[in-house]
Amino acid sequence: MGIVEAVATGVFSSLAASILWLALFRAVRPKIDISAQITEDATGDGRRNQIKIINRTTRPVYDIKIELSEIRPKRTRGGIVQRKFLIPVENAPFMLPGRVRRDKEYANCYRLTIHDLRAHINGGDSDYLRLRVLARDSLSGIGKVFEQRYYDNDDIVRCRWIMGESFDIIQGGVEGDN
Repeated sequence: MGIVEAVATGVFSSLAASILWLALFRAVRPKIDISAQITEDATGDGRRNQIKIINRTTRPVYDIKIELSEIRPKRTRGGIVQRKFLIPVENAPFMLPGRVRRDKEYANCYRLTIHDLRAHINGGDSDYLRLRVLARDSLSGIGKVFEQRYYDNDDIVRCRWIMGESFDIIQGGVEGDN
C-alpha cells in the first residue's frame, strides 16, 4: 500500500468515526415536550396556572433550569428591543425521571405551577410569554434548550390536565366551578 492509499484510508476512517460519533450524540440528547396550553383553576389563594412538561426519553434528565418571562417588544430608534420581565415559577424540578413503560405514576411528567398568569399575558398586542427549559441528558451530559411561547389569553384554558403522557385536558369539574 502506497502513501496516498494510507492517507486516504486515514481520512475516510476519521470521517466515518466522526459521523458515527455525531449520530450517537444526537441519539442521546434530551427530548422534552412542553404543553401548548396553560391550565387554570381557582384555589383558595387566587388563580393557579399549570404548564405540563414531559420527558420523552427513557433516561432521566437533570440540571433542569426553567425561565418563564414576559416579553414586551419596545420600538426604539435603532429597531425593536425585546424587554424581558421574569415571572417566578414555584416548583421547578431539578431532575425528571425517564419514561418507563407501564408506569402508572407517570414520573416523567411534571406540572409547573404559576399564580395569576393572566395579569402577565394580557398586555399589548405584541406582548407574549416565553417558557424556556434547559435540561441535560444523564448519559451524555449534553444539554438542550426547549422553548414554548404563549401569545394571548386563548392559550390559558379553565380546565385541568389528565394524568398521563399526553396533553389532554378535562374541561369540566375544575375546582372553583359550580
